[in-house]
This record gives sequence, C-alpha cells and structure tokens, in this order.
Amino acid sequence: MFRRIWFICGLIYTASSSYAAIDIVFDYTYDTVNWFGNEQRYILDQAAYAFESRLGGESFASANPADYAGVTSNYYLYASNPTDGSSLSIQLGSTTAEGNLVGAADTVTIFMGVGAASGSTNAWASGQFLSTHGVDNTSSSDKFKEYLDNVRDSNTNYDTIGGTISVNSSRAWYFDTDLTDYDYSTGKMDFYSTMVHEIGHLMGFRKGGISGDAGTDAWVQNFNTGNNTWTGAQGMAAYGGNPIPMDSGGSHFDYNDFNQSHTSCNCHPSMDPYSSVNQRSPWTETDFAVLKDIGYIVSASPSGPGSNNANTFTDTSLQARGTSPLPVREDYATWIAANPDSGSGGFVTTGSAAPEPAYIFTLMGGLLAFLGGRKNLGKIKTLLRIA
Repeated sequence: MFRRIWFICGLIYTASSSYAAIDIVFDYTYDTVNWFGNEQRYILDQAAYAFESRLGGESFASANPADYAGVTSNYYLYASNPTDGSSLSIQLGSTTAEGNLVGAADTVTIFMGVGAASGSTNAWASGQFLSTHGVDNTSSSDKFKEYLDNVRDSNTNYDTIGGTISVNSSRAWYFDTDLTDYDYSTGKMDFYSTMVHEIGHLMGFRKGGISGDAGTDAWVQNFNTGNNTWTGAQGMAAYGGNPIPMDSGGSHFDYNDFNQSHTSCNCHPSMDPYSSVNQRSPWTETDFAVLKDIGYIVSASPSGPGSNNANTFTDTSLQARGTSPLPVREDYATWIAANPDSGSGGFVTTGSAAPEPAYIFTLMGGLLAFLGGRKNLGKIKTLLRIA
C-alpha cells in the first residue's frame, strides 16, 4: 500500500544548464507577491551551482509516468505550498505555469515562495514523491512504480525530484551578489547560506516521514538510530573515520557535538542546525560525503564554466566556520546580461536580525503547526537549522 512520505526541513529562476548532468530548476509559480527579484534569483542560481558543479557524472532517468509503458496510475510530488502552507499534490509529468515539466530527466524542480513566519525561522523545505518505502517492487507490473522505489529510492540510492522552499519575508536578509567576498557587519542573515542548506534538504539530507517511518531507504541504511550518528562510509571518511553525530531530529549534524577539526577543511558543514547573522556557510566536503552515501556520484572538484570554481571562502567571523570552496558559475553582471528582467523583485524585507539560532520544524509535528498557521511556528520546539 502506498504511503506519502513527508518532510519539512528548515533551513526559481528557470534555467537549463549544459555544463552539468543534473539541473536544479527554480520555478516561481507560487511567488504570488513577486518577492524574488534579480538579486535573489542570481544567488539561487549560484547556490544550485554548488551542487551542479560536482554532479557532472550523475544522471536521473525520467520521473514522468508517461515515459513508462503500461502505467495507469497518477503519481505526485507532495509538499507544502511555499506561500500559504497548504498541502500540494503536484502531478509528476505535469507542466507548471512557468513551463517546467515536473519529473523531467536529470532535473530537480524547486518551487519557491515567501511568507512571514514568527520566531527565528529563516526558511523551510518540503517535498517527497509517492513511495512504498521498505516494499520490494522489483517485479511490479507498474514499471514506473518499480523505477521509483527500486531505483530512485533504493537501499543504496536516492534521486530527488524536488520540492518547495519557503523564505521568511520577516527576516532581514543579506543579498550578496559578489560571492567571492563577504561583509560581516550587516547584521543580516546570509541568503546564499540559507538557500544552499535548504537545497541540501531537497537533495536528500533528511530523516523521517509519517507513521514512524525513519526516512528514505538510502538514509535508513546509513543512520544509526540507537545513538543518532551517521555511519555511512563516505561520511565517516570525511569526518576522520568517526561516526558523525546527528541532532535529535536526524536531519542535521549535531551542532554541539560536531568537531570541525575532524574535517579536512576544518570547517562546520552547511547542514548543522544553527545559523547566525554575519555568517556564511558554504556546502562542504562533509555535506557532500553524506550525499555520496545515499547514492550520488560526486566529482572530486567543481567543473563547469565558472571562473571561480576553485575559490575558497574563508570565514573570519567570531563564529569561525573554517574554509570551504564556494564555486561561482558567473558574476552578477554576466548573469544579468543573460537573464534580463528575470524578476522585478517587488519585495520588502522587515524584522529583527538578532544573532540567535534559527529554528526549523520537522516531520508531521512541524507540518501540523505549519498548516495550522505560521503564527505558531515560533512554538515549535524542535531545534534545527535554517528553518
């Protein structure tokens, strides 16, 4: 029997990419207030490039049921609406208002939205495709169901379809279009760091679902529920041969117990549960190692057209996060020339930028609070990162 697997984790400009096997495509169908302007879309594009530039050897087969013979059922990407929090069932194989095919081969479709949330929530990600988690469908007469469960979500492999990301418009955001530098004096939350983190959740960095489900098949195989540690071979190798401590929610590294000296970059990963103002956190090798453990083919270094592929971002803030590469596909001037008037950006950024950790809500508890009204988000007691 099918089960819907949900995750709510917290913390698009539509474009195709010829340089990477995997395209992360941003769709703004649900951006009803036109919040995402050129600066926001540029930063999102570069955040996506942090993944795309390392996934040149990866490929996803089509997640469009029409491409599989004998399929009579409809299949969906389940998520929360990134604008109003209502439940979404986005049919795989459908075309969005912006012309994106949901489930296209080698494509991750992320629907962007914005809304005000209370507390320290920064952003939240949601989404999962229909799955028969833990059920062997190898001999299923429905070849698409067989593909989804035994190839795209197998014990050794997870390939995402996408989901939604909602940004808290009440946060004071730092929109930096020069990603080779960073201003530590703004008192604002770094938009790039938040978006890299949320994309990471949609790429598969997540635990949990409904009815006690522990997560995707590939995640379960590498997660020790007895002591909340990551025991995948690649992750442990990136962490000095040690199991990686995870937080109680299971979708982030544990902020208190994670020892950055165990990492090759001597840095905190993107997927820890906290984020503060005046702080930048690129996607690190430790983060990539977890993606390797759940089946992604990750190259040793960025590849693509960017002139800053080898750029190393050095964090000298008080929250010293170490160093990590921050690949940039193109500078803002080049991007804007290729994408004129991609977004008018009629947004307003308000709210306090107190240097407190960000909260996110997870699993069904978070989902219920989210659907019950964003005014209740501040009451969510599960501490995660970029909510």
